[in-house]
Amino acid sequence: MDNGKLIGCVYLDLSKAFDTIAHCILLDKLPAYGVVGPELAWFTDYLFNRTQLVEMQNNCSRPSTITTGVPQGSILGPLMFIVFFNDLKESVKNSEIIKYADDTVILYADKDAQNIEDALNKDMNLIRDYCYHNELLLNQKKDKTEVMLFGTSQRLRKSRKT
Repeated sequence: MDNGKLIGCVYLDLSKAFDTIAHCILLDKLPAYGVVGPELAWFTDYLFNRTQLVEMQNNCSRPSTITTGVPQGSILGPLMFIVFFNDLKESVKNSEIIKYADDTVILYADKDAQNIEDALNKDMNLIRDYCYHNELLLNQKKDKTEVMLFGTSQRLRKSRKT
């Protein structure tokens, strides 16, 4: 902003981010981080053959196999999500990206608001494709995935006129 630029930001929200991680896709990504051999086998054992059931008033459902998600409340859950989601930055071509666990922001700065809109739209299309291929879902409900434009009051007024 000190250089007279506007900054466009898209705050992304993934629907049930930790619950929807496909185990097979995660295991395919681990070798890029050096997780191979016995360590990869350990992660495979950790993720696969897990079941869950519901108990209510002394009645239990049948166990159901879990094929997605990382255990929450564990030390490994957030780490596995970061490994899973870390390659998003390779998909984004125009914007800078800031990630903290499942909170992600893409930013683009320019003097022209239309250039910002165009760049963010292109990257959002790439992110949509990334999410599709990684079986993730962007939460597009109100107050979840949001777009904001930042700048000095003078620059913001000027951008409204063009």
